[in-house]
Amino acid sequence: METGDIVERMHTKGGFRRLPLVSEESGQVVGWHLTRFMRGGYLDIVQVWNDGRAVWSRLLDSLSGPSRIAGATGSLPEVIAVLMPERGRHATLDP
Repeated sequence: METGDIVERMHTKGGFRRLPLVSEESGQVVGWHLTRFMRGGYLDIVQVWNDGRAVWSRLLDSLSGPSRIAGATGSLPEVIAVLMPERGRHATLDP
């Protein structure tokens, strides 16, 4: 599955909002910034680059300093496997 297809799936089936990541040098879209609010006051943040790399963090949705609960860095399929598994309930607090 291509990066664009996976980002579309995260948006339509995973409940993520998305914004383009734009290169400061070229002004071209180089990836996506995705967020979703979770039950219990948590926020998932994902950044995906067009070359297939991704990083993910789950934070408490509060105005105090960031307190990271979970996260992963790697290829997009590795990150998506944690956030949107094929079977079972997604978006639990257990990464």
